[in-house]
Amino acid sequence: MSGLAVALANNGFGFAGVGYSTHLQIYRIFPQTTALSDQQTADTGDEAQAIRDAVAHGAAVINLSVGSPNSSGADLAEQQAVAFAIAANVIVVAANGNEFLPTTSDSNLSNFPAAYPSVIRVGASAVIDDNTTPGNLSSIAAETAASYSNSSATLLAPGGDSSGQTDNDLLHWIQGYSTTTANFVADQCSNTGGICRVLFNGTSQATPQVSGAVALILATHGGTHALTPARVQSILTSTTDVLPGILATRQGAGRLNVGRAVVAP
Repeated sequence: MSGLAVALANNGFGFAGVGYSTHLQIYRIFPQTTALSDQQTADTGDEAQAIRDAVAHGAAVINLSVGSPNSSGADLAEQQAVAFAIAANVIVVAANGNEFLPTTSDSNLSNFPAAYPSVIRVGASAVIDDNTTPGNLSSIAAETAASYSNSSATLLAPGGDSSGQTDNDLLHWIQGYSTTTANFVADQCSNTGGICRVLFNGTSQATPQVSGAVALILATHGGTHALTPARVQSILTSTTDVLPGILATRQGAGRLNVGRAVVAP
């Protein structure tokens, strides 16, 4: 998530984050992987503490690529921490959720913490292509909401939508950094120069792209806390690319357009 938001450009590693020179604070709230699992869950008390600490140390935007289904209900500590951040003029951006199935209630509702008031809820977009030439941009025919992306997003950003682990078309994935030292063997990788590449799908991957865009928007308007959360959300939603033929319930205001958002008055 950090790399998607702020990875440095022009350093020869092959990645550039949306907010490519943005200062970053990172909080680890998930337990380390074990030799048997990389599916640990975070405690919302730790999450709340991290949010409050980020505000205390001058954060301008908080990225929350975490979530629990709406049916699980709100968590008081988490909710109060998010409200505290927004009241402090900090923009909170969160993953909208990956449970979309038209027959379930969680499909049409945002995950928590995305569902809290004034949070920018990010869903995932994906490309529609002819599947004949992997990685060929000219094969893209259209863009849509990813099949797993919950409805009720504020806006979408690229999240990919692969057909499975054997899908070798990078157009169907979000590519980013990984780790060489994970305790879970399947997450380890060999590398040259300390950089490992990994492929993702999800609203969690879409979210830091919006967070990076928010950092750039703030920079063009004077820096940290230059705009209110409401104004930033208005800029993002008024500068999207609306995807033709996709219900507003599925795409929100449309897909993020960083270029237009950054130059918006």
